[in-house]
Amino acid sequence: MARGHFGIGARAGALAIAAMLAGCATRPVVAPLAVATVPPPRAARPQPPAGASAEQAIPPLDQDGTYRTINRAISSAATIWHVRSALNVAALGCRGAGEAALIADYNQLLASKRAVLKAAFAATEAESRKAGGDWRDAHDREMTQTYNFFAQPPAKERFCAVAAVVAAEAAAVPPDGFAAFSGPALARLEEPFTDFYRAYESYRRDLAAWEAGDRAIAAQPAPAATTLAYAPVETIIAWAPAADTGDRRLASAAPVRR
Repeated sequence: MARGHFGIGARAGALAIAAMLAGCATRPVVAPLAVATVPPPRAARPQPPAGASAEQAIPPLDQDGTYRTINRAISSAATIWHVRSALNVAALGCRGAGEAALIADYNQLLASKRAVLKAAFAATEAESRKAGGDWRDAHDREMTQTYNFFAQPPAKERFCAVAAVVAAEAAAVPPDGFAAFSGPALARLEEPFTDFYRAYESYRRDLAAWEAGDRAIAAQPAPAATTLAYAPVETIIAWAPAADTGDRRLASAAPVRR
């Protein structure tokens, strides 16, 4: 009796498997799935350093690698006056916790070095007069350019920090040592601006590279979509390893008989 039940169950199972295979064999071929190729995200457009304008003008470089600023190749008298001009800009424009000390040191410089500063200014006028032409207008223009140089906003924060230190030293140095002090002091006062110029040149290079990449991407054709193709169901059902070659790929077999 048990054997009879087993026979009936086996036949029923075989019929179910046959029906399942028949159903699989009649399924439609799965359509290929298209997957779009997503380009990597682009880097953000470079921005000017220290909040500078995108149209910022910076001085050219000399052959020795230094910037040709208003402080280049000037006399000892002009160097003294440029230090005074820089500290004047700082006393008028630098604000914060140390502004009272900065102003006091600057006023002390004016009082203790009055004769030195007066002689330096007279010497700069004589240099302009020697150049000929409308020397007074040329001299005034040079003085204005000097003040404007030290008032450039992108370097203001660091310039103010340096100027506070230089002003304290300038107030304490003896009058007969101020000329020797002024050369290194002017270089220190100028450094925040030349460092900004280098950062701005780096920004320009980064921007040029970014724009070149943007143009290259625009010139390229749109990438074709990557297609993942699925094998027909009939091939999957009929798959068997090739006995002679050991090929494990899906066999290209004929469809299963229905």
